[in-house]
Amino acid sequence: MKRVDADDPRDVYSQRRARIAADVAALERDDARIANVRLVVFAVALAIAIARWGFSALHAAWLAAPALVFVALMIVHERTLRRLARARAALAYYDAGLRRLDGTWRGEGTPGAVSLADVDDDHPFAADLDPFGEGSLFQRLCRARTRAGEKMLARWLATPDTDDDDVGERLADRQRAIDPLRGALDLRERLALVGSTLRAGVEPERLTGWGSAPQLPITAKRTATLALLLPTLLGPLALGLLMAGLSPLWPLADCLTKAVLDWSNGEAQDDATLIIVERAGP
Repeated sequence: MKRVDADDPRDVYSQRRARIAADVAALERDDARIANVRLVVFAVALAIAIARWGFSALHAAWLAAPALVFVALMIVHERTLRRLARARAALAYYDAGLRRLDGTWRGEGTPGAVSLADVDDDHPFAADLDPFGEGSLFQRLCRARTRAGEKMLARWLATPDTDDDDVGERLADRQRAIDPLRGALDLRERLALVGSTLRAGVEPERLTGWGSAPQLPITAKRTATLALLLPTLLGPLALGLLMAGLSPLWPLADCLTKAVLDWSNGEAQDDATLIIVERAGP
């Protein structure tokens, strides 16, 4: 792991930002070139199709070459766009870091208004110090990417520490734990890019409860429906992802299957209710 020791973090951030900005500019040029080539290939394929419609002697195999080239360009373009999105996220990361160094961070990030409702407001000075909100201490400190991280920081700020003897030692332990990350700029950048894809509003408790909830029995009619529906949904989706160069497909297929099964469970419950009502009728 490459470590960087510098007296001025602004210089380090500025140098890395300049390098990434150059990468973004190069990838944007590649994006434009590939898009133009795709347009030309599509125009050639369209011209061949029109020519074959007018001249039946022209074999349909002439369309195979531009079609293959177009598919290859789609895959290359998709990978270029992903690299461009990653570079732009890294650029935004360093821009945000420079703004924090300049003191112009107010209004960015999570103000913590929602987090305040999730913690016990027992701190004797919490209401007076305004630790949450726009320009607050929470917004200044919070770099969390998940809802759980926000709630943990909110608890640290709003909940009084009753064990005064160990407060200093715990704070020192936290500082020692993060000290190795000070010079690990590459690792911090990678973690920030991974975290940029997460949504801070996800409720882990609700997600865990949904995943562990028992499934309702599926009727024979719904099983037959699933047997027809799943290949129809997953087949084109899997083909499209393979053409785009995205993998693996199994986690996505599992999530989609879970969603369809949940829908089927709800339908099965409705059917069971209908049967009970019909049998209870006159």
